[in-house]
Amino acid sequence: MYLLLQEVVDPNELYGDFIIRSFSELFYLRNVAFSQPYYSPHPYAHLKRGEVKAFLKEYYNNVSSLADRETYTFWEHYHYASPHKTHEEGWFLMRTRWMLYMEEENTLNVLPGIPRKWLEDGKSISLDGMRTYFGPMKLFIQSNVSIGKVKVFLKIDAPISRLPKSVRIRIPHPYNMKATYTSAGEYCKETETVLISDFTGEVDFEVSF
Repeated sequence: MYLLLQEVVDPNELYGDFIIRSFSELFYLRNVAFSQPYYSPHPYAHLKRGEVKAFLKEYYNNVSSLADRETYTFWEHYHYASPHKTHEEGWFLMRTRWMLYMEEENTLNVLPGIPRKWLEDGKSISLDGMRTYFGPMKLFIQSNVSIGKVKVFLKIDAPISRLPKSVRIRIPHPYNMKATYTSAGEYCKETETVLISDFTGEVDFEVSF
């Protein structure tokens, strides 16, 4: 599985598919590893393959099983052995980072793993100063799906030479509707993403449903 995380094997190629399917069948329950589950980086591969439901299944089953309700730290095992594990806390935060943004060569993928419920009417997502490979990122998304609109603002504070060539922003409608129009970029119905090519550091647009 670490061959996928370290980009030795592409999660979408035949061998990558074999790794993910065999691990899921033999070593996971509810898509979570049997023991020390945060050691398994398969959620990364799920997002690289566009398998958002599989990613979220691991994310929420894992954190609900290992986060201590009294101390708000993490156990290493389900049977309450090895408490206060910064390793597990770190991997939980890394999964949260993947949920919010992932780099892929010269492209920044934004919100590749968020739940649909996060974009219910009236809800917003705001990130300010999040570090990416390309520079600090500021993101604000406002959902007004009751009138069929989602507004998006994204900025990366970096020199032109360091910016990603493109940005791909996933806008999952809470009720599985597909967008009919985007005021910037190119919308893909299959991935529910807006691709901003030739990114210049800032983009402000609206998606209509």
